[in-house]
Parts: sequence; C-alpha cells; structure tokens
Amino acid sequence: MATTDGARRPAKRVWSLVRSIGLSLASVGAIYLFARVVGTHYPVKNWLFWTYLKIWGYVALFVAGSIGGGHLAMSTLGPRFVPLRERVVYTLATGVLVFYYLVFVGGLLHVLTGWFAVALPVVLALAGARGLFRDGRRVLRHVRARRANGVTPSSRLRIPITIFGAFGVGLVYYAILSPRNVAFDSSFYHLGIAQQYATEHAIRPFQEGWLPGALPHLASVLYAWAFVLPGLDMFGRIECAAHVEFALFVMTLLQIPTLVRYLAPRAGAAASWAAMFLFPGILVYDSSLTVAADHVAAFWTIPAWLAFRRAYRDPSPRNAALLAACLAGGILTKYQAMYVLAFPVLALIGKAAFSLAALGVRRIRKQGPVTRREILAPLAGLGAALVAGLVLTTPHWLKNLAFYGDPLFPYLNKVFTPTHWVPDTGRLLDDWSTSQSSKWVPTGTTSHKLWESAKAMFTFSFSPHDWPNFHGKVPIFGSLFTLSTALLPFLQRTRRVWALSAATHLGVFVWFWTMHQDRYLQVLVPWMAAVVAATISLAFRSGIPGRIVVSALVLFQVVWGLDAYLIPAHAMTRATPLTTTSDLISLGWKKKYDDRFKVPGALFEVGRSPLVPDDARILMHENNPRLGIWRPVVVDVAGWQFALRYELMDSPAAVDDAFHNLGITHILSRPQSSRGMDCLGADLRYFDYLNADTKQITRFGDMGFFELPKARPDPTPRTAVAYLGCNRLYERGLHELSSLSVRDKQVLKPPPRRPATKRLGTDVAEILADADFAVVDPKCKPGVDTSKLDAFVRIGTRGKEQLWARKRGHEEAAAPKDDAAPADDDDRLFDP
Repeated sequence: MATTDGARRPAKRVWSLVRSIGLSLASVGAIYLFARVVGTHYPVKNWLFWTYLKIWGYVALFVAGSIGGGHLAMSTLGPRFVPLRERVVYTLATGVLVFYYLVFVGGLLHVLTGWFAVALPVVLALAGARGLFRDGRRVLRHVRARRANGVTPSSRLRIPITIFGAFGVGLVYYAILSPRNVAFDSSFYHLGIAQQYATEHAIRPFQEGWLPGALPHLASVLYAWAFVLPGLDMFGRIECAAHVEFALFVMTLLQIPTLVRYLAPRAGAAASWAAMFLFPGILVYDSSLTVAADHVAAFWTIPAWLAFRRAYRDPSPRNAALLAACLAGGILTKYQAMYVLAFPVLALIGKAAFSLAALGVRRIRKQGPVTRREILAPLAGLGAALVAGLVLTTPHWLKNLAFYGDPLFPYLNKVFTPTHWVPDTGRLLDDWSTSQSSKWVPTGTTSHKLWESAKAMFTFSFSPHDWPNFHGKVPIFGSLFTLSTALLPFLQRTRRVWALSAATHLGVFVWFWTMHQDRYLQVLVPWMAAVVAATISLAFRSGIPGRIVVSALVLFQVVWGLDAYLIPAHAMTRATPLTTTSDLISLGWKKKYDDRFKVPGALFEVGRSPLVPDDARILMHENNPRLGIWRPVVVDVAGWQFALRYELMDSPAAVDDAFHNLGITHILSRPQSSRGMDCLGADLRYFDYLNADTKQITRFGDMGFFELPKARPDPTPRTAVAYLGCNRLYERGLHELSSLSVRDKQVLKPPPRRPATKRLGTDVAEILADADFAVVDPKCKPGVDTSKLDAFVRIGTRGKEQLWARKRGHEEAAAPKDDAAPADDDDRLFDP
C-alpha cells in the first residue's frame, strides 16, 4: 500500500503543476479577451488608471525615501530605547524633514531635474534598507503577538469605526483626483512657488521681493520635487503634488493611535485615527486637501507632542534635538505652526524657571550648596532645543537673509534696513497687512482682545470664521473637541488628556489673536482628534451610561456633518469635489481622452501655447494665480512685492529699465482695465507703458500677452497728472504722479500742485495743457467734456474713472476697450 501511495505522489505533483499552468494560461487568456472586448468601447491604453498608477509609483518612492532617511536620522542622532510605535512616528517625521532638506539643497545647487528627483528617494531608501529590514521584523513579531492575544471587547467596535474612517479617506481621496479642486491659494503660491522652482530647476530668490516667496514653504519644496519628476505633464504634476499631500495626510492618520495610547493607556486605539473625520470641516473647501500647506503642517503636530513629552521628562540633548526637529518641520511649513509651538515652549521655560527658583530658595534657606552644574542643568535642555531649532530652520531664515537681507523678510524691516527694496517698505507692508488681516484679528483695547481670544477657545467651533461665499454662516468645523472638555471632569485618569487639551486651547487662543480663519486650525486638528478619541475611550470604560451618552454625542456630530462633502464651496469652480472629479472621469466615457489632461483656464493655455517662448520670464500684472504658465513669473502689486513702484518712476524708460533688471521678457495683463489692486499713480505709469511701448502678440481669455520693446522707450519725464475725477481719495487739480499713491483709504489726502475750481471752469484747459496724464469720470458732476482730451489717448479704466495719457508723436486716440473683468471670487490671496 505504501508503495502504491509513493508512486501516486509524483503523478499528483505533475497533475497539480499542470493545473496551475492551465489556470494561469486561462486567466491570461480571459484578461486578454476581456481587454479586447472593453477596448473597443474604452481603449485600455487611455484609462486614467495608468496615469494615477504612475503617480502612486512616484509617491511610493517619496514614502520609501522618507522612511529610509528617517531611519538613518533616528539611528544616528535620535534618542535611544524608544518604543516601537513611537519610533515609527519619529521616523516618518524626521524622514520627511530629511527629504525636504535634500531637495532644498538640490535646489540651491541648481539640480532640480528629473534624474535628481528619482535618484534622491532611491538612494535614501537603499541607505536605510538594512536597518528597516531589521525593524520590519520587529514590527512583524509585534503584529503576530497582537493577533495571538485574540479579540478584546473594545475591538468589537473596530470594524464599524474602520468603515467610517475608510469612507472619510475615500471622500478625501476622490476630491484630489481632479486638478480643478486645487485651492485658490495653491494656484497662487503653494504650487506657484513649486512651478517657479521647477521651471528654473533651482531655488532662487524672487527678484521682485515677492512676499509669499519669502514665507516658510516646506510643502512647496516637496511639490517642486513632484513637479520635476520625468514623464509628467501639467495634469500629472499637479496630481503628483496632490498625492504627496495625501500621503502625508495618511501618515498623520497613522500617528493618532500612538498618541491615543499614550493619553489613555490600555485603550483600544487601533481605529482611533477615524476620529479625524469627526471634524467635517476637513471635507469642505478651504479646509480640505487642496494641495496647500495646512495639512502638511498638521503632519508635525503629533510627533511634536510626543517629543515634547520626552524632552519635558528628560531634557537630554538628543530629546531636545528631536523636539526641535518636529517643531522645526512645522515652522518650516507655515508660521501657523506657532499654535503647536506655544505650549511646549512655555512649559519647558516654566519648568526651567521653577527649577532655578527652587535652587534659589534652597540657597536662601542655606539648605545646602548650589553647584554650577545644578544651575546649568535646567537650562541645558532649553539651550540644546534652541540651538537645534535655529540650525534646523536655516533653510528659511538663512535663505531669506541671503536672498532678501532680512531673515523674516519683510517683517523685520525696522531691524534689517531694506537696501534694494522700495524706500517705504515698512509702510507698504503695514498698509497691506491691515487690509488683508483686519477681518481676521480681534480689535479694540488689549483687554477686549484678550477677552475675545479667551472666549474663542470654547466657542470657535460654534460660529464660522471664513469667507461667507464658501459655506455661508454655517459652522462646519466640528465641535466634539470642545464638548469633550465638558466630559473630562467626570472621567478617571485624565491627567494626560487634560495636558494635551490645555495645549490645544492655548493654540486656539494664539490662532484667534493672530489670524482666525478656520482652515488655519487644521494644524491643531490631529491633537483635537486624539483628545476626542481618548475621551471616548475613557467614557466607554466608565460604564453603560457613559457609553450611551458618548455614542449619542458622536452620532449627532456624524449626522450633522454628513452633507459637508456636498457643499459647493470651492472659490473657483463653485462646485463640490464630487461633481468636479466626476466630470473629469466622465470625459473618458465621452471619448474625450485628451481633454482630460488639458487643465482648463487661461493660464494653462499660456503654458501650452507655442506663441509663448520657453525661455520667457513673464510679468503677471494684477493677477494672483500663476499655476499653469510653466514659465518663471514676476508679480508687480505693491505690498506683495517690494521692488516695483510704478508711481515712483518718472518715464516709460524707467519702467523698461526696471523690467529688464528683473529679467522680464513678456507681460501678461488685461490691456486697459485696472482691478485697482495698486494706486492710481501706478496704474497711469503702467498702462501708458503697456499701450504705447509694448507689442501685443495674442490674447488668453481677457488677458493680453505682450512683448517688451526692442529699443529703450522715451526717457523724457512725464509726471504731471490732471485729476478731474470725483474719488474722495484725491482733490481735483494738477498732481505729481508720485503723490497719487494713496492705498487702503488713507486719511491724509495728497494736496494737488494746482487745485481746480469746484465748477471746473476755464482752469480745466489750463490744467490739461500742463498735464502728461488725465483722469476723468464721465459720471462726475460737474464733468469734463471728452472733446477737451484731443491731445490725449485713452490708456485704460480704473473702476468708473478713465485714464488718459498725452499722445506721443503720431499716436492716434485709441478706441475705448471694454475688457474689464470681474475680480476673483476669493480675493484674500494668501495665508502667511
């Protein structure tokens, strides 16, 4: 019998092999047949899937490189004996920081190219592969041990919680699949900066002193890496950057259970990451993932708290450096990371002060000698954190010092005197800051502002702090964090939760005091989600009443936020992300395969047009978005930049000289329509140069594309302006062009060089005779008869006012052009 079984075994093996081969061949044949059939309806090669698969391949490189770099950093410089879960959090944080530093250095070395973008993560991943393999085996053993312990009662809710969280992740991911869901600010400067770096293959100063370009922008550097990857068009570049942000968001979710386990030991925290979606604002513009920097800054929030906890207990140099690295990552991303920085810094200073005070009391009471080492010990951790923080943030402040002469350009202009910027940089910045932030800062006396900020710590989620045209007057942020604070006094073992809750409330205070738009609070949402998850876990341990009440509270919040994803709040599309992405996907069904990758918009038409030279450097006049041009860009609005002040230039030649000094070759501008973003004098000087000296090549939407003149224009000074309108900012009469610089409803009016009579009598002709420019408003009473402007040519409009310039040579009066365009729906322009 044994012999018979032994003879059958080889036959069984052969037959099993034959079946496996047959199954494989049948499967391949089935796939081929299916592909042939569906290919006649929707060719397989045209599937969007392949584009996103390539993007995920690049994002996998980013993640692998970050993990490899983080493992090297933690192994070399990190603290010893860190628990596995915590070590994973620090590895991700330091890895992304290392990746950013290397891309930044590559930009300084002018090697931001495709080969560099691919080689960098590959080298980092290979460098950390050996250690990662060793740690991976530890993780595997840990997972197996967890499984061997069986299912605990707390894990019974894990499946529905995980389904809820997965649904939230799916909604977020679906929104990023269309480039049209990019935020206004992203197209203005988050991705605009990445585009500039990628087109120049380098990180260079913005020669015009562009304020957003001098802000922290770790996110933009990472997006620049995505932009230079090979084989991507504009659609692919934007989508790759969006997927990098999404990867960081997923990493943030994965960090939450580690923090929850610290806040509530022995809690069933595996699915606690889903608490992030108890804040429905994350699904609504402009707090959602829109390739901006808010969620990138939030990535550092949980590592910062865990590192702070270690540094507070043991302020060793390694722990202090780790804390500095996590806080530096946030600060290098956005100044709003100060919300996270506030509590750790104050706590460490307070602990050091308390220790020194205790030593002083001991010395006064003569309870023993106080050594120098004892005095320096409390300051050692602070000193190490400060030094490490300064070193780790050099890509921001040292770069600004080298590029712009001010480490926090332009905010320290009173300390670091501007040399190659306009003389009134400080006043210009103050005027601009007031106009941009007046809606989002508390006003009144100091005591009133303190009261309002303190009150906002508990009411911020119950009233919206956003532009009304986004989601109206409906609060959508989510209130479970605030409500959890009311539950904590009735729960046990909440000391750690109270500490994090206090830190978060302090962050909210700083947020309201500085600039309280809802989206900036996304930096604190990981802390809020961890507090909510820990509170829910502790409430479930308290007994059946606690479970019932907390479940009802969570269910109420979930039901309230169910429609958040369907709010058509996007500043530019006025649609929901569901609609925008669905429209993109439906183009394949309509067989408009190429149209899917042509991102709509005039700026993207500029980037695709053969009429725009590849080496062009384009001046964007009064237009904030720049994404899509795929050329280096210069902007000219005073207050946003500090090199161009048209009203201070005395001739067309001076304008031309300034443009050539900045390397400008072409201009993209509305030909004769001012949006009023600059002063009247600037409009007169600019439109005179544009209409008389440049050559229009073509138009993109309502914007003309102009080429700078071959020869230097007329250097004769032209500075006399006959102001004959009725704007209350100026008196009627003959002005110097440089005096027409009133911005933002300045109280003091510039006096005219020669005032006009109230009834505009015969002196009008005399004023016009001496004027190089004229400003009139046909609807003013008394008005000016346009027949008196025969010696002038109309160069533009500014609101209701018409702008005229004296003819040069044989110029004929140009016919008025009605090309005025409505202002952007979202005119806040950027976040500091």
